[in-house]
Amino acid sequence: MIDITPASRAMAAARRVPQTFECRPTAVGLAADVLPDELMIDWRALPRGTSASIYLPAVGADPILAMAEKLYGGQSLVRVDGDTIGLAASGVSYVPIPPGPGGNYAGLLTIELPEGALERRQYGVTVRQVTNVSTERDDRTGRTRRRVRGAFQLTAPVRPAETLLVREQRRLAFFRWVLGGLDLANRWHPVMKRFVHELALRVDGLGGDAGAIGASSIGALPGEHAGSGGGAGGIEHEWRGKIEDLIFDQFGDFEAFRMKTETGQFKTFRSREEEFAALVERAWHARLRVTVVTSKHHPDMPLRILLHPPIKGEWA
Repeated sequence: MIDITPASRAMAAARRVPQTFECRPTAVGLAADVLPDELMIDWRALPRGTSASIYLPAVGADPILAMAEKLYGGQSLVRVDGDTIGLAASGVSYVPIPPGPGGNYAGLLTIELPEGALERRQYGVTVRQVTNVSTERDDRTGRTRRRVRGAFQLTAPVRPAETLLVREQRRLAFFRWVLGGLDLANRWHPVMKRFVHELALRVDGLGGDAGAIGASSIGALPGEHAGSGGGAGGIEHEWRGKIEDLIFDQFGDFEAFRMKTETGQFKTFRSREEEFAALVERAWHARLRVTVVTSKHHPDMPLRILLHPPIKGEWA
């Protein structure tokens, strides 16, 4: 969430919205006349003047730019640094994905809305990875047929700065905790490090002090502590797994989330508490394992949620 109304330069960072993602490399050994996998990015819901960057440290900027020049000619992709490309966020953009023999690439997409953008409740970006159905060409078009391999969406609701500061401070505390649990050799480490840096800039831009925010698994701020959440009396069930879906009502307000348990079952929990919603969203975004504690009489209403640090094989 960001604020786009203040005019001061100090607020520019608050107009930046980062989103982590991952994508699959193009298959190794693809014929020269066959299209590689691409990120197809739809910017059309954004205001004019929005800029964007993509950080892919496992790939680097130069291989992407070389492929783009060969495929698209004059498309406006530029080199920001050795691992980052910049592009104008308008219309629909295509970004080629270089081949690689290993696992998925970890990345960070960041948009920056212009000062004075039109007042809207929410802006959004849709990113799809498109790939070949097969390497055989369509007889009618002469091109290989394409399909969507995966997709994600970045959303940027517009809110006044004073309503965002505490929320962004909590996000910073939480993701500093996530970063602290990652090995330096983990492919997600450089991405999460830059993501946390962006969050810190936004906290400062909103008038906070990012340097005073420590790491916290629940997003606690200095001077706060986690409560016991209802005590042991009446607690009957613990559900452990990962959050699969966030559920919102017709007004866009959080009302529930759905978990996939370690036994493969799906369980829906309901809550409209704002701070609880923020915690659930952070856990979902970081793909952490969680334990949801419910009471005997209300098994669909969480009393507490416990976040578990990444284990070997996660964020790998």
